[in-house]
Amino acid sequence: MSVKRKFIIFDGPDNSGKTTLIRDLERDLWPQCREIKFKKTLPSGALLRIKTEQDFELLFSMFELLDPNVTYMLDRFVVSNLVYDKVFRGEDTEVSRFYRDEFKRRFDVLEVFVTRPHITTDFVDDRITLTRDQFNAVIDAYKAYGPNYQILARDQNDQPAEPLPVRAMVLDDCTAFITRK
Repeated sequence: MSVKRKFIIFDGPDNSGKTTLIRDLERDLWPQCREIKFKKTLPSGALLRIKTEQDFELLFSMFELLDPNVTYMLDRFVVSNLVYDKVFRGEDTEVSRFYRDEFKRRFDVLEVFVTRPHITTDFVDDRITLTRDQFNAVIDAYKAYGPNYQILARDQNDQPAEPLPVRAMVLDDCTAFITRK
């Protein structure tokens, strides 16, 4: 019987602390814990999206080749497809819902949902521009998928400030998952 590969999926809206958690865990638990980084955009500039059965099956086949002694971390995965498809396209993507469950069946998975407060101005970063209402709808849509933890306080300019106490709990839960045999 083969050993299930372990994954931690960090999901949630932009600027909610996903990358910070990944960096902290990778720094403290390397080489036992590593991030898998995917390109976010294609050479054409379009966003990379994993949407079809073929996309998921190819990706899962590659995941089976990973070292079973390492826990791999992903900055967003299937739930992001579900959230953005629902908020922006009004779709409930059956393929994505199926493969979220299939991913958890084939692999040992911990999903960690982080959140942030609603914003009062439009959101702009290097890949997307969203109105305040669109961004706040994304924040709200993630709540349907599990407990959402706000791990970073925000200052008066909506910039990340000090970590909140719940951040330590999330890191402890992740560490326990990584070190569990």
